[in-house]
Amino acid sequence: MLPILALLGGCRSCPLAERYFDLQTPYNTLNGFVYAVDAGQWDFAYTCVSSEDRETYDITPFEMEVGLNFIFKHPRWGIPLKRIILDAERSRAYEVAVSAEERKLHVFYAGTTDEGISIDLPIWIYLVRESIDGSPPLWRIRFEKTIRLSN
Repeated sequence: MLPILALLGGCRSCPLAERYFDLQTPYNTLNGFVYAVDAGQWDFAYTCVSSEDRETYDITPFEMEVGLNFIFKHPRWGIPLKRIILDAERSRAYEVAVSAEERKLHVFYAGTTDEGISIDLPIWIYLVRESIDGSPPLWRIRFEKTIRLSN
């Protein structure tokens, strides 16, 4: 009975992502998204994705959860995108400034494929709102570009 109670308790004691991740930098946005996905806080993970992509895909937090777990996979290795994102070594990530409004954060999948090849995954993040009149900047994930695993 105790294991069942532990499973049901899940991550109830996990701090809420919105309390600690302000989405004011590309890294905070990425780390907040990863934390929320890992903790099963899909509503916050959903807010980390650009509103344009949410509207384009007409996707709900539940559909995003299912997509990351089962549908969106690396085209060559078949590894679910959720697994790549959660196992990525963000400490080894590096940022590429594509433009003033867009960044590409490369994260490295900690696991390797069956052939022993590690994966470099670009996570596209863009600036939604600049810092104006004391309001902080706001960054969001470009879900569409990220799931295409484009370079």
